[in-house]
Amino acid sequence: MEGFEKLCDGVYVCDPSDQQIPDSFVADEAVYTSFMDYFYICVPSEELTSEQVHEICSRRRLNREWAQPGSVNSTVRGVFKSLVRHSAPSVLLEIGPGDSPLLLTSESGTLRYITADTDPSMVAANAAIGYESHEFVDLPLNANSVDLVIAVFVLQFRFDQEELDEISRMLNDRGVFAANVYRRSKESRDRLKSMVLKSGMQLRAIGDSSELCRDHEYWIAGRDDLRLAAGEEFFRGLFKKSSL
Repeated sequence: MEGFEKLCDGVYVCDPSDQQIPDSFVADEAVYTSFMDYFYICVPSEELTSEQVHEICSRRRLNREWAQPGSVNSTVRGVFKSLVRHSAPSVLLEIGPGDSPLLLTSESGTLRYITADTDPSMVAANAAIGYESHEFVDLPLNANSVDLVIAVFVLQFRFDQEELDEISRMLNDRGVFAANVYRRSKESRDRLKSMVLKSGMQLRAIGDSSELCRDHEYWIAGRDDLRLAAGEEFFRGLFKKSSL
């Protein structure tokens, strides 16, 4: 199709200079819908294969201007940076940062900041520039050793019970797992919520009143109800400020 490039089977990317970007189109006898800025997919995002996710993320790395200040991506990253400052953890684990960890190595100070990714090339790239970086899952971290786990624009992709169990294992009793979720259907979210609960964590989901993107929510999970309540209050407080 004119203005669209087939990135791989099941994934197209459009020309961002085209001002008439559609919500969907038909190709290969399938309906493709808009996803992550300028991509189009024909299955739910959580059903994308690891190869398709790799192709999407690789193209995004080549087009960093898609996540410039003012974009949805940079706005959500700003929310999670605020959460890190507010929580003041001693040990922070970020899941799935790709080659753009939330914090610079120079920003971490005395914080032990660990990144974990399923892509070995991203693990190696982050380690090469000074991050403590590991493959996810089976991280070399003790049980009950992490204060805060974050996943920014990760849970729209496939996330398995094994991965949630590993997060639950590493979190200390007052630790919190915070992530944003969007695009998933209600049925898909319900399945993921059940998996979170099965891992031994409680869960609170906070709808994004600013509606930054499709069906956007912030999720907070952990075992300490008071910490979860404080996390929920933090997010709702941000929404109130943004509405003033």
